[in-house]
Amino acid sequence: MSPIYLHQFKSNPSGVAPVGLIAATFVSSGTTSEQRSKVEFSKQGLANYKKRCLKTIALVLEHKFLRAKPGTLYSLIPSIEKWPHSSLARMIHWFGEEYGVEYIEDASSIPTDSPVWVFGTALHYLHAIDCGKAQAIGSEPNRQRLHKDSILFETGGFKAERTELTKSELYDGMQKYFGVSENNIVSEYGSCELSAQAYDCYAHKSSTNADKRAFEFHPDVRLSVLQNNGAFSRQGIGSLVVDDPLRTDLSGPIITEDLVDLQENGQFELLGRVVSKKLRGCSLMAEQQLAKKPSGSAEFGGSLTAPTPFNLEAAKQNLAKAQRGLKNKDFQQNILRILTQEITSKNAAQFALQNFLVDPVEGFSPNLEQVYCNAISEN
Repeated sequence: MSPIYLHQFKSNPSGVAPVGLIAATFVSSGTTSEQRSKVEFSKQGLANYKKRCLKTIALVLEHKFLRAKPGTLYSLIPSIEKWPHSSLARMIHWFGEEYGVEYIEDASSIPTDSPVWVFGTALHYLHAIDCGKAQAIGSEPNRQRLHKDSILFETGGFKAERTELTKSELYDGMQKYFGVSENNIVSEYGSCELSAQAYDCYAHKSSTNADKRAFEFHPDVRLSVLQNNGAFSRQGIGSLVVDDPLRTDLSGPIITEDLVDLQENGQFELLGRVVSKKLRGCSLMAEQQLAKKPSGSAEFGGSLTAPTPFNLEAAKQNLAKAQRGLKNKDFQQNILRILTQEITSKNAAQFALQNFLVDPVEGFSPNLEQVYCNAISEN
């Protein structure tokens, strides 16, 4: 089976669409300035997507609620009537069919006298925290103290809005506002392209150390990583590769744009983003740094030429020049700093930079040639 790169859902959605009638179409979240993925499902593919969502959440609820029946599900995420093309809204809809769901717009309306489970994006929770601060009585913020056994599910989605806020800071605010422990805050990882979800419940019910949290998919989802030498491995650091047997609309596994540290037991830690076309801000800043060097500088052997439309030979020339420039340690550290700010992980930035320095020109794969070119010269 040929692997499918995540960016293909943007650049060539028809090429990864199912054959026959389309039962549902989802569009990925993102900023208004970037192209979004378009993901289509057949009737059977959509049924399998639902099956995956329900199988995975059942394991999570069994773990987090210790086999007790979970309380009411409250969703800060809007209904499918309001978000018709959101796979996240569809997932909550399916949860509602199985467990029941109450849609709310304000976290302050969640009952506090019994355990509940709540789904929201990071922005939803951040809004609740900010509202609590705005409604402060004196210096004491207004807080919504939930039952101590309540579970908050956070689905991401705030990096583009609040780049100065880390996940640790968000979770600290959630603990203070909702009155739950960090153990009862669960992060969800997934996308409409994958149609599978991973949750960062503590290592297979065996760890209670919040610093050792690891994401896990359902046990029948097969994982690997694409390493910077082009090899696939069942463990180690690289781009996460997800092979879900229920993703029947696709002909092969999906290579994501997320850099992870994958363990032999299938658990993984997110390290950051793999440098790609999606990192527009990073590409722009790197280009600005390159532009500070005088045209024709001996350090680069000439000025960079952005190929429009994309030309492989021009790309190779650009990459060779950039590689020579990056041999300057001070310049390399400056680029590393820029990458770290964009990817939000120094380890991931170092991996991305090393991946480029090792051999950006020879051994290009058709799937990566434009990615590398864009990282230096497109913007």
